[in-house]
Amino acid sequence: MKINEIIRKMSFLQLVPLKSDEGAPLANKTKVKIILNLVAYERAMESFNEDMRGIYAKLKPEGYDAQAFPRVTELEKKENISSEEKQELESIKQSEEYLSYVDMKKTLMREFEEARECASADNDYTVSERALTDDDLVSIAEVIPTDKEFAIGRNEDGEIKVNGITVLAEIGRMFIM
Repeated sequence: MKINEIIRKMSFLQLVPLKSDEGAPLANKTKVKIILNLVAYERAMESFNEDMRGIYAKLKPEGYDAQAFPRVTELEKKENISSEEKQELESIKQSEEYLSYVDMKKTLMREFEEARECASADNDYTVSERALTDDDLVSIAEVIPTDKEFAIGRNEDGEIKVNGITVLAEIGRMFIM
């Protein structure tokens, strides 16, 4: 299964509450299937993240970490920066070494993002997924309020929200086999 599909399925299953707003619990059988699926997706995510750490380490130029500028980070995070520290920060940022490091970092991040996109599209991860039944969907419908909005992500315009009916429809589409 591709990582983007895993993330999508995880995001919808994480919206399912263990009980309704009125206190009615999610059927135990359904709860177990959801939890087992979430655990399986988390394992796949851990594997993907491990792959990404390996890719990053291989892309990172030799001596990259030694060239990092911890003083810049320290000064940029500081809330009350003195005028001397401002001058020091500007001086560092104008140095040839720092500008070279910034270029190296931009290249690394661009290459890493390209590699991440390729890995997301190309790599398959094994997931022991539990199928949900019609009865499971009914149980989920009993705990998800249809008039409530659920945040399912963000885009440049802000948070993406859908109502409970959309959540149920997506879960049904993705999991009912």
